[in-house]
Amino acid sequence: MKRIVKSLFAIVVAAMAFTGCSKEEDATQSAESEVSVTLIAESESTDATRTMYNGTDIIWSQGDEVSTYVNGIFKEKVRATISQDGKTASFKVSNLTAQKSNYIQGVLSAASDFRNDVKPGGTKVVALGMKIPTMQNAEVGSFDKEADALVMEGITLTPTTPTEEIPAQKVRFARPVAISKVTFKGFIPVSGETVKSVGLEILTEGKFLTGQYLFNPESRRFVAVDGVTPVADKNNIFHANATSSVVVNYKDVALDATFDAMFVTAPVMLAANDQIRFTFTTNKRSFTKDVTLTKEIAFSNSALNILSVDLTGVVPVIPDSSMTIDLAARNYGDKHDVTNVVGTDPLSVVFDKAKGSNPPKYYVAGGGAVRMYIDNTLTIGISDSTKKITKIVIETNNNNAKKSGAALKYDNGQLDDATGWIWENSNGISEVKFTAIKFNNKTQVPVKTITVFYK
Repeated sequence: MKRIVKSLFAIVVAAMAFTGCSKEEDATQSAESEVSVTLIAESESTDATRTMYNGTDIIWSQGDEVSTYVNGIFKEKVRATISQDGKTASFKVSNLTAQKSNYIQGVLSAASDFRNDVKPGGTKVVALGMKIPTMQNAEVGSFDKEADALVMEGITLTPTTPTEEIPAQKVRFARPVAISKVTFKGFIPVSGETVKSVGLEILTEGKFLTGQYLFNPESRRFVAVDGVTPVADKNNIFHANATSSVVVNYKDVALDATFDAMFVTAPVMLAANDQIRFTFTTNKRSFTKDVTLTKEIAFSNSALNILSVDLTGVVPVIPDSSMTIDLAARNYGDKHDVTNVVGTDPLSVVFDKAKGSNPPKYYVAGGGAVRMYIDNTLTIGISDSTKKITKIVIETNNNNAKKSGAALKYDNGQLDDATGWIWENSNGISEVKFTAIKFNNKTQVPVKTITVFYK
C-alpha cells in the first residue's frame, strides 16, 4: 500500500500556561505539573465544509471532534471550535506533563471508538482501530463525514516549566480512506421523482470496500491485527466485517438530468475484467447496471476519484408499493361485525359472511383480530386500473384460541400454519378472494394484520 499523501493544511501548536497561581504555589510547583496546548488547524478554503471535497484539501466543519493521545494513552475527545472567518479550527489538548517528553497524536472519525482497538507501541499509538460503514448518509454534493477519517502526524513537546511558551509547531492530517464521486446520467426524470439511495458493489471476489481496519499513524500504512505488520493486499485492508458494497442514502433529493453521488470506501485497485455493479434508486424506480472494466482503475486515498455511469438503455424496475392494514388499530368494539374496511384507498378490503354460519367478528382478546369462520370470505382488490396486486402477507392469532388454526383457500392454493401466510403472484392481479376452510380440525382464522404489495 502506498503511503498516504498529506493534506494541504497545517496545524499550529502553542502552549497555554496556567494562571491564577500565587507566588508560593509557583515556588513549590513540581516537575510533574500538567500543561495544556491548543492545536489550530488552518484551511485554505473558507466557503465549504469538510464534506465538500476539493482534490486533497481537507476542510474542517463545525462539530468535528478529535480523539487525542499523549504518549500512547487516550486522553480525551475534543470538539472543534471554528473561528468566525472559518479559516481555523482549534482543539485543546490537556494533561501534558512539564519536564517530560509528550508525544501527541490525534485522529478524527465518528465511525469507531478508538479506545477499543488502540495498540500502544511504547509511547506511541501504532494502530488505530476504525471502520468504514456499509450504510452511509449524505446530502447533495457531499459525502458522509461520519464515514470519513483524518489522522494527525504526531509531534513531541517537552515543556521545561508549567508556564513555558512553546514555539508554534506545524503538523499535518492525512486521510486513509478513499472518496469517489460517481455521476449518474442517461435517464429522464419523471414528475415528483426524488433520489432515495445509490449503491456501489464490486462483484469480483476478494476485493472489499467497507469494514473494520487498523491504521498506523506513524508509518501511515494499514496494518494487521498485531498493529505492526503492514497489510500488503491492496484489495483487502480489513481485519473484520469486510464487505464488497456500500450504499449512500439521501432524504428525498429532487432528481435532475444528472446526479453526483459521493462514496467513502477503502483504497482498492481494480483490474481489467473486474466487475462493478451500480444501483440508482428513486421513489419511483430503481436502475441497476453491471460494468466490466476494460482497464485498471484505482479507488485512491490521494485524490478525488471520478467515475461516470451512463444508464441509457437500462430498463428500470418499478418497486412495489405496500400498505399494512392493522385491524387492531381500527378501534372496533369487542365482537363487532366487520365487513368493509374503510380508509385503504387504492385498496379495498372486504370481509363477508358468504356461506358461513356466522359473520366475521372483531375480538379484542389476544391483541385484537377479525375472526373468520368456515366459509367466510376475505376479498382484497385494487381500484387503480394501472396497478396490480403482487403479494399479500397475513398475520394471524392462530395460537389464541382452541378453534383457531383454520386455513384460507384461494384459486390454486391455500394459506395455513404449515405453508405460511404469504400469497404471491409475480404478474399481479386486480383482486384476490380467500375463503376460510377447516384445517387440522380448526374452524377459525383470526386475522390481525394484512399487508398488500402492488405495482
